[in-house]
Amino acid sequence: MPWPSAHLERGQFAWRPAAAALAFAAALFIGLWVYRGTVFTTDENSYLFQATAFSEGLLRRAPPPHPLEQILHRSMNVIDPQLGWFSRYPPGHALWLLPGVKLGWPRLMPALAAALSLWLLTGAARTLRAPWWLAALLLLLSPYCLFMHGTLLSHTSGLLATSLLLWAYLRWREGGPVRYTALAGAAWAFLFLGRPYTAALLVPAFALDALVLWLRRRDRATFQALVVFGAAALAGPLLSLLYNDLVTGHTRQTPYLMYSPGAALGFHGRHTLAVGLGHLRHNFALLDTWLLGFRGATAGLALCALAAASPLALLAGLAIAAVLGGYVLFYYPGFNTCGPYYYFETLPFWILAALLFARRAARWPRVRRTAPVLLAAAAGFSLHFTWNQCAHFRQRTAREAALMA
Repeated sequence: MPWPSAHLERGQFAWRPAAAALAFAAALFIGLWVYRGTVFTTDENSYLFQATAFSEGLLRRAPPPHPLEQILHRSMNVIDPQLGWFSRYPPGHALWLLPGVKLGWPRLMPALAAALSLWLLTGAARTLRAPWWLAALLLLLSPYCLFMHGTLLSHTSGLLATSLLLWAYLRWREGGPVRYTALAGAAWAFLFLGRPYTAALLVPAFALDALVLWLRRRDRATFQALVVFGAAALAGPLLSLLYNDLVTGHTRQTPYLMYSPGAALGFHGRHTLAVGLGHLRHNFALLDTWLLGFRGATAGLALCALAAASPLALLAGLAIAAVLGGYVLFYYPGFNTCGPYYYFETLPFWILAALLFARRAARWPRVRRTAPVLLAAAAGFSLHFTWNQCAHFRQRTAREAALMA
């Protein structure tokens, strides 16, 4: 075997479930013990409010009494005398939280998303004939991955949708049947129902890769597969329009912009290009630190993508660049307690870059010899950073937890 942990490859049917279970346990541990079950944002409360309404068969509630309305005005929910009281957010993430809300333990669902995302990305590694354990290791060492999954934010189900999209697309791309493009399209549709702007930003990367494949193959099967992909993906925008109509009374009136019309994309008011680029610089620095717990991780993975010399490296690079560049148009930088929130769905593409490099570097003896040392060093930095952040968040959430007791 080209990598030192050959027994992990042979025992994948035992080790992969164990890695997924570890991701689940780590996310739950961070949410319940490190964060003490508290939330950092009113967004999380809004998702819980929405999921609780769904659990009762409601899309919106009656407006609260007028004095209470003033107190709740900035709670990330719309309060309208005619329409009622409902979340500003699209329905996808609340639907994901729904089983956990029904069980009385909503944090189960982000933890489950962590486990499933790891399973899918290790599956993507197997599809590419790259070491699956490398994908698992990078995800388990990523403070970005673990601490985000301790929250109730929509980025957790967003990462799951993106991981499913990438896994299914790669399965089809590497010779799988057309049903994988239907699954990939459905995954994108679910991403659109939770993180619509991020979903839209990922379209050019997949569209370009699919176009190149079509131009190379020019066969009926490829064309049919891409039509199936598009048809399945279309369910996302259509369901979103239906939800808008049911909640706001207009298909093109989103609850999000009804709550805050100034949150529209583009440069207006105080949000200028300079401000947007400032957000990009700040958030990229956060990404560089949180991705693996030390600075320089993004540069290292970008070099991996370049060295891989694969068309899939172009897909990964375009997806990352589109998301980072696209949020320059958004007025808010994110609350960003544990890395840049809006960039979280790029994580599968950073993993893809590492896998593509590992697949190619398997033929390079020098890389095989130095890989254990580099991975051990990365693990040391990552674990040190994670330990410090656990202590930081335990201290930060002590007051909130005491108030909840």
